[in-house]
Amino acid sequence: MVLAMLLPLLLCLLPSALLPPGACTTARKSPSKKCSSLQFWHQEAQACIPCENGYANKVPLHGDHAYTHPVLITPALCPTGLWGAPLQHLLDDPDVLEELIMLLDPEGKAGAGTRHLAARYGLSATWIDYAYSLRSTRSPLRATLETVAARQPDATLGQLAGLLAAMGRMDALQVLEGVQVGV
Repeated sequence: MVLAMLLPLLLCLLPSALLPPGACTTARKSPSKKCSSLQFWHQEAQACIPCENGYANKVPLHGDHAYTHPVLITPALCPTGLWGAPLQHLLDDPDVLEELIMLLDPEGKAGAGTRHLAARYGLSATWIDYAYSLRSTRSPLRATLETVAARQPDATLGQLAGLLAAMGRMDALQVLEGVQVGV
């Protein structure tokens, strides 16, 4: 009984390379499931899992413990242009960035925020504290994203979406979908 309850959570932690090819279906194609357009419904897990777009990059998911995350599937129903776009596109979209800043920068709110995101990108606690100390003149989220984009030029919006989903920030994930790519 307990294993049946934990199975969906455990499957969510698996790299999506282990998921069956073509498993990506969005909420538009599966109206009974409440997944965002950057996710697919995993039938066995009975959960929404972030889509990935057939790239392999180093994605630090837990502080300084980075690992190579090869993705072997290319789901046809995920927004591929958005998913594989460089992180810089978010920095170039002030409206979406401002919405994310309002969601993720405040401290003391329930849910993971900019501190958690920065830690998952592998930024040190000292760096994060420094970014928050400049908060009156500069957004910690903007500083985090600029630092990640500078240190990892191959960082993508898909990686950010995966981190937000892992943090349980579906509200921020929905805002991220509004980034204009190629405009």
